[in-house]
Amino acid sequence: MEDDNGLVPHFVPMLGQMMAIVEKAKGRRLSSVEINETRDSAIVVMVPKEVAGELRKESKIRDLNADNIEFEWQTRRIEFTESAYPVFLLYVPVRKDFETVGRRLFDLEDLEYEFLPRNQSLFESVMLMGSALIPAINNDELEDLNSHTHHFLVYSKFFVNSEARSVSKKFLGMIEKLLDAGALGVSVENSYCFHSKTVWKALVNMCRTNEAEALINAFVRQNLTDDDQAFSLGMQFLGLPDCSMKNVIVDSITAEDSNFSASDLFRTFSLYLADECPSGTFRPGNSFSTSENSPRFKVYLEHTTVVKEGDMRYNPFGTWRFEIA
Repeated sequence: MEDDNGLVPHFVPMLGQMMAIVEKAKGRRLSSVEINETRDSAIVVMVPKEVAGELRKESKIRDLNADNIEFEWQTRRIEFTESAYPVFLLYVPVRKDFETVGRRLFDLEDLEYEFLPRNQSLFESVMLMGSALIPAINNDELEDLNSHTHHFLVYSKFFVNSEARSVSKKFLGMIEKLLDAGALGVSVENSYCFHSKTVWKALVNMCRTNEAEALINAFVRQNLTDDDQAFSLGMQFLGLPDCSMKNVIVDSITAEDSNFSASDLFRTFSLYLADECPSGTFRPGNSFSTSENSPRFKVYLEHTTVVKEGDMRYNPFGTWRFEIA
């Protein structure tokens, strides 16, 4: 934000560092009110734009955008605190003769991996995941999958939100190479996505022209529920928060509109943020609706609670909570 004299604000210390200091002192996550209070009480000096640019070059990390501080802190908190970073985890069932090919592929990409003998309970849990996309795994694929003798577990390096999409594109490309080389299937363990080979190939092709939609379809599961809420998993792979809505709200809407689907809402909203909305401009507390005649929601941002921090499915970039406007 530039003033009439061409000066821009520069926080001393960095705003992100101040958030981390206050959070550590409180021993817990900051509330929405506390995030805004910390920003409003931070020390800021006005400097020429050129000086601010030089100061940014000298810093190893970019400071938070004060104009949308809640979103910035939730999605970039891990850069300023000791936190659990997101990571990809792929399960790749194979036969023993695929070992050399797999190791070569993963070594070329400098990825961490394990090559392990068949684990029937793990395989059964993966098969239960299924996929929300069609066509589903057919009988021939299922027969091949059942014949596997070993599996790879493949890990990405840790990443922050600004790196997420490039990491996801890399892993989608890696999945294509694995299937072309003879892997029997691929599951994204962090988000319960176990697509058929046909679906994976279609997503690779889609990514060439519609990156955001392809990555969301590939790595995000929108139709999950527990006893308390409907929710998504996997938006950390696009550097964005997941979505959630209390079941009581879902039930109250579907009682009046049987066509309403929380998963459709989550998908539309996620695509909007990833592909249409200018980065960082949607603010916690803004409203959202999928169409003029659809229900309107207030959308609040909070830290992820559907899974605990440290769980491989945990999204450190937060969760959007939908409430009736």
